[in-house]
Amino acid sequence: MLANFQPNVEPNMLGVSIHDRTSHRVCWDDLICAMDLESVTSLCAGVICLNRKKKRKPPRLWAKKWLLERNSFSHMSLLTEIATNEPQDYRNYLRMNEQSFEDLLERVYNLLEKKNTKLRESISVKERLVATLQFLASSRSYENLKFSCAISAQTLGRIVPETCTAIFDVLRDDFLKFPCNASDWMNIAEDFKTYWQVENCVGAIDGRHIDIRQPPGSGSYFFNYKGFYSIVLLAVVNANYEFIYVNCGTNGRVSDGGVLMETDFGELLENKKLNLPSPTNFPDNRDICLPFTFLGDEAFPLKENLMKPYPNKGITHDEKFSIIGCVVEDEWWRMRLAYLPTSLEFFRQQ
Repeated sequence: MLANFQPNVEPNMLGVSIHDRTSHRVCWDDLICAMDLESVTSLCAGVICLNRKKKRKPPRLWAKKWLLERNSFSHMSLLTEIATNEPQDYRNYLRMNEQSFEDLLERVYNLLEKKNTKLRESISVKERLVATLQFLASSRSYENLKFSCAISAQTLGRIVPETCTAIFDVLRDDFLKFPCNASDWMNIAEDFKTYWQVENCVGAIDGRHIDIRQPPGSGSYFFNYKGFYSIVLLAVVNANYEFIYVNCGTNGRVSDGGVLMETDFGELLENKKLNLPSPTNFPDNRDICLPFTFLGDEAFPLKENLMKPYPNKGITHDEKFSIIGCVVEDEWWRMRLAYLPTSLEFFRQQ
């Protein structure tokens, strides 16, 4: 209002410039007489706005008192007690024994260590790791988990993704090693033959929808055929219930077969660059050569190195190929009971 205000007076008709910053007094009576009522109203409204004192919000605490006394109220003291006297409870709480935890802590320590400042002490690496493992094991929200960890929900929102990244970086080479030559694939095929009586199988493939909140402005991009919003986690598993490849993040609207084609694994499979062994003769018929293949369900396309079950039409249940469900579904449930609930709070926070 004041920006567009122009009094109906000449600049010097009153002898004093209204824009003169050095003047401490202005003859308001003479000024008002020279203006019309509209200008007077505008000026008065401006004066009121400039002189009105803003209501200040009460100062907020830098941190709640009980959060500042984290050493007294967190679950770390309880964890120390059950590690000594109740190892089974320790395992139930973190989904691993104390030896495995200490090994993991040593691996991630340098990646997660923070420096103390003059204002406060940093959250220790052990507390960060315990909070992350408890989050993955229980699927509790950050708001709920803060009461156990005595760490604010906002801080947990930074700690959990950072710790997950560190865990992945230090463990991927040892526990998620992707076969790189024909010999590695042959070892997997031998396990499938031994444990599942399947020839020339080098992995079972399946996908899982991870429930998320709908991202703003995404429309139906993440809405899947099951009726909820999700991203897809695609995995390849060997005969020993071990993951050899994982891809996560494709929007839930895409089918498992479509997800496969969007991954680097699918690209290597399509271009025959996985270094799979050469086809071998069928044991009972030397005239038939069998390629080494992955096993998928009906959602995946049929390819030279990717098998799928027969369609449901005109076939009995016993004739259907069910090895995929035996291996991959069992591992999904093992993982769900350990560290991957179907509703990951991590994705809900993004």
